[in-house]
Amino acid sequence: MKQQNALYRKQQNKIKKVETNISNLENQINILNQQLQSEEVLNNYQKYNQINDEIALLENQLNTLMEEWEALQ
Repeated sequence: MKQQNALYRKQQNKIKKVETNISNLENQINILNQQLQSEEVLNNYQKYNQINDEIALLENQLNTLMEEWEALQ
């Protein structure tokens, strides 16, 4: 029973960690999406592409974390 409780707590801690990481990535993506709307970025093709590339990378990481979260459920 103790071992089951320990495994359950470990699983719950892992889920919380993944959820925190998901939230952090979502926040970063939102911030970058807001930056894409700024006049400075809209007028700078290189900066726009750089931010877009960063968003794509973060979205890939987010998808991986979402799959991990689903597997933990």
